[in-house]
Amino acid sequence: MTFKSSPRGITIQYDKYIHLVDYYLCNILHNPIYSSTIIISFTYYQLVQNSSTTTTTAKEDYAYDLVSNIINLIFICRFQFKFAHNHKLVPPLAKLVSEVVFLLIQIASCCYLMTTLYPVYPSSIQIFIILQILLPFVIFVTSMWHHAAQEWTRALSECNNNLLPFFISNSFLFINYYDDGLGSIGLMGLCFKLACFSFKFYLIYQFVVYELISINYCDSGMEIVDNCQFYLQRPNLGSAPTSEVQLDEDLEKKMTAEGETDEQMSMMTTMAQVKRWMRYTSFKNWLMVFVSCAMIGVDVYKMI
Repeated sequence: MTFKSSPRGITIQYDKYIHLVDYYLCNILHNPIYSSTIIISFTYYQLVQNSSTTTTTAKEDYAYDLVSNIINLIFICRFQFKFAHNHKLVPPLAKLVSEVVFLLIQIASCCYLMTTLYPVYPSSIQIFIILQILLPFVIFVTSMWHHAAQEWTRALSECNNNLLPFFISNSFLFINYYDDGLGSIGLMGLCFKLACFSFKFYLIYQFVVYELISINYCDSGMEIVDNCQFYLQRPNLGSAPTSEVQLDEDLEKKMTAEGETDEQMSMMTTMAQVKRWMRYTSFKNWLMVFVSCAMIGVDVYKMI
């Protein structure tokens, strides 16, 4: 996805699919605030309990959980903060090198997981796993066949994005490997695992929204700063806000306008709502970063 400066005349239309996935699935069904609260609370409880008791959890199980949380962090940075695309000051060569290095890391990780986890799956599932790895490279070769050399960075980025679902899908299995005495806790352990699953479903749905925007709007000249732009529309205003700066400018214009009508007041209310939503999204993103980093720290501590 490319992020360009958004001219005022470009209208961001309502998108029902982004509305469904981002609002209902990501903010109601799998809200990361709820899952993060459960994960952090349970982890703290386990740390307190384990300080006075001996656990039989193998270090290998903590290693699986460590990998799972690293995958979470990659998804957050790549598809929620969009670090792969927002570095406008990074030289093109540096972007290309970073994508190549990331691709090599993913290939090495695929090889390792294929030797360790592949035999666990039945033969019918193994076919889909192989396709999940091979198809991104087929798409990459096809893209390079139809694009010039300057599109290599974009093609590599898309290849890396298409490979990541292989890791997030396998990380669901890592949650089942992680025990740490969960079996003896009953309902609390079940809630913890369900929260971990919900956390990952949120990441998957954010990836889906990212791909929807990338496919449908990446070449439209829009500056996409928040998914809510596609369903929190300002009535009769021509285009959705693209940044908090624009929101402030629009609000100031409306506040200083003479003879404000009910329609103008409604527009001001909607703009304020969008601004609050952008801050809410930022809070969720940083909360998920904190949870992932905290879990990584706990896993490393327990492996030592």
